[in-house]
Amino acid sequence: RPLYHRIAMSPVWWTPTLVLDFRDLRSLDGDFRRFGSAADVADCETYAAALEKSSAALRQQALQAELDDVRDIHAAGVHLLAGTDVPYPCTVPIASLWRELALLVRAGLTPYEALKTATVEPAAYFGRITSGILKPGNIADIVLTDEDPFENVEAIRSVSAVIKGGHTVDVEPGKETSISEVR
Repeated sequence: RPLYHRIAMSPVWWTPTLVLDFRDLRSLDGDFRRFGSAADVADCETYAAALEKSSAALRQQALQAELDDVRDIHAAGVHLLAGTDVPYPCTVPIASLWRELALLVRAGLTPYEALKTATVEPAAYFGRITSGILKPGNIADIVLTDEDPFENVEAIRSVSAVIKGGHTVDVEPGKETSISEVR
C-alpha cells in the first residue's frame, strides 16, 4: 500500500483492465455474443473451456484479490482509466467496456467514479479536460439513459437518446442501443 501512495503522487495513471480476468467466466454473456463476431465467440469459447479445467474457487479467489487491489489503489488516489485491451481474446468493443465499468464498481468505486474512468479521466490524461466536462462552450456528445447511471452503472446499456455533433440521433426508446449503432 505505501507503493500505491507513491504512485498517486506521481504522474502515473493506471488501467486495471479487470475485464481480462476471465476467472468468473462471464465473458460469454449476451452482450459479448451481440457485439462479437462469430470468430470472436469461437475463440473465447475455446479459451473459456481451457479455464474451466482450473478450480472455480481458485479463479474466484484470484479475481477477488484483483478487485481488492483496485479498491486499495483507488483509495490511495491513483488516477484510473477504464480499459479493455480489445482485441485481446474474449474482449469486444462496447460489451467489454460495460463489463469493465461494472467490475470497477464491484471493486469499490461508485458508479460515478467508474464512469469517470471512461470519460473525464481519459480527457484529463490527454490534456483535453474541457472535452470531458458538460458545460456551456465545451464540445460534447451526450448519451441519455432510461435510468440514472450514477445510481446503477448498468444503466449505460439502455440508451434513450443521443446528441451527437449537436444533433439529436433517433434511437428506439427502451431498446438497448450502443453508441456504435448510432451513426
